[in-house]
This record gives sequence, structure tokens and C-alpha cells, in this order.
Amino acid sequence: MLGTGHGLTRISDEELRTLLRAAYHGKLRYPLRRSELLAQGLGELADRAEALLGLDERGLRTVVACVLAEREAARRRAAPKGTPPNSNAGEAP
Repeated sequence: MLGTGHGLTRISDEELRTLLRAAYHGKLRYPLRRSELLAQGLGELADRAEALLGLDERGLRTVVACVLAEREAARRRAAPKGTPPNSNAGEAP
């Protein structure tokens, strides 16, 4: 299932949020298939979402929410002390 070995690392936070919104608004059919992502206009994501294919709605929501939470936690750990949450400190302009 993870043929390329990249998991979800090649999918941006914004793409994951778009996918999560589609799931919450009932726009996707399950189990998730590449053809469904293409049909929803998520073609670029479809090429990088191997780890999500085959998931049901609950699985998709859980995985995507966890990935987003882990990324946010990593950003907070990497931020200099005293940096407010969700600041862009440390990011390239």
C-alpha cells in the first residue's frame, strides 16, 4: 500500500485539510480510491495519497487528523522558546 515509501510526507497540510473537509462534507465515497480523488478534482493529491487509498470514512478522518496534529506538534517543538503558537517563526519567507 505504501509503494513509494513516502507515506503522507509529500502531501501538504493544506491538501490534507482540503481532503478532510471533503470527508466531513460527505463529498467522498469509500473505500477511498484514486478514481474518487480524481473525480473530486484532487488529481495532484491522488498521485501522492497511496497511504490513504482503501480507507473508510472513519479511517480517513482519523489518519488525516492525526497527521495534521503530529505536524503541528513538531512545529511547536521546533519553534524557538517564547514563540506564539501558529506563528511563522523559523519558516522561510
